[in-house]
Amino acid sequence: MSFSPSGGSLLSAGYDLDNSIAVHDWIAKRLVGSFKTGRGKINGLAWKNDSEFISVGDRHVKFWTLNGRNMTF
Repeated sequence: MSFSPSGGSLLSAGYDLDNSIAVHDWIAKRLVGSFKTGRGKINGLAWKNDSEFISVGDRHVKFWTLNGRNMTF
């Protein structure tokens, strides 16, 4: 898990079959967006700024951008 630089968003990685990641507005207690990353385990998450972050893991490096309720890489 990782908080955004402003502290308003919380980024998390799940241990489900698709290794989903999710961004939450933890103050408003709402899901901003989620995405399935695939079968490779996620080992780390880090924010670049409040709308961009990276996920890394087993044969996996992806750069993500939040676009409203969607995430793109």
